[in-house]
Amino acid sequence: MKRVQRFLSIAGEMVDLRGLENLTSMGTNAALNINNSRELVFLNGLTGLSGSIGDLTIWSNAKLPNLSGLENISGLNGFLTIEENAVLASLAALQNI
Repeated sequence: MKRVQRFLSIAGEMVDLRGLENLTSMGTNAALNINNSRELVFLNGLTGLSGSIGDLTIWSNAKLPNLSGLENISGLNGFLTIEENAVLASLAALQNI
C-alpha cells in the first residue's frame, strides 16, 4: 500500500507500525487515526508518509512517548486531536505542519 485515499485507522495491540513503510501519501482529506493502542511505542512505520493529510487523531495510546515517524507530514487540511496519551512527552515531530 502506497497511498490511502480516505481513512486509515490504527488500533490494537501492536508495539510499532512495521509493515506500513511503503505508505508515502494520503489524500488531502484523508483521516489518520491512531487510537486505543495500549502497547504502541513507535510510529516508525510511518516515516515514508509525507505531504498534507486531512485529519490527524492520536488518542488513548498509553505507552506512546513521542510522535517520531510523523516528521514528514507537512500540513493538515482538517482537525488535529491529541488526547489521553499518558506518557506522550513531545510533539516535536509535528513541527512541519
